[in-house]
Amino acid sequence: MELRSDDPANRRFLRPIYYDVSGVTQLTAFPASGGNALHFRDLKIELPSATGLTVTVINNCLLRAGSTTSSALFPVKMTDTTVTDVAGATACIVSAGASAIVLECIGVTFPASFGGRYISGVASGAAPNTLANVMSNLSAL
Repeated sequence: MELRSDDPANRRFLRPIYYDVSGVTQLTAFPASGGNALHFRDLKIELPSATGLTVTVINNCLLRAGSTTSSALFPVKMTDTTVTDVAGATACIVSAGASAIVLECIGVTFPASFGGRYISGVASGAAPNTLANVMSNLSAL
């Protein structure tokens, strides 16, 4: 699935929000099951504040692959996209789940303090080549 702006010179915003489902706070997310591939292109992604909310790791990711997903691989590509944070934002881009993750970022800008939030459960500054289930063109996560 590809999400993109209709006009690359005028990038569209993607602003996920937190919502409550039967007492569980979740970030609006794109689920990955059955071999999904996701591509964000020419977007501005603004991650919301989690201040005052109790959100579990799996429910705080924009792209969510659960532990029971049927896909062995979760490919994610981001091209010419800007990721920004509202004060108090804690969301990750991709949940670790049980699938191997390929994260390719070309022309993407992240906040300076984004380390540890590319993939849930991966420590800030970790080199992708030291992780058994992650492949990325980023030098540090």
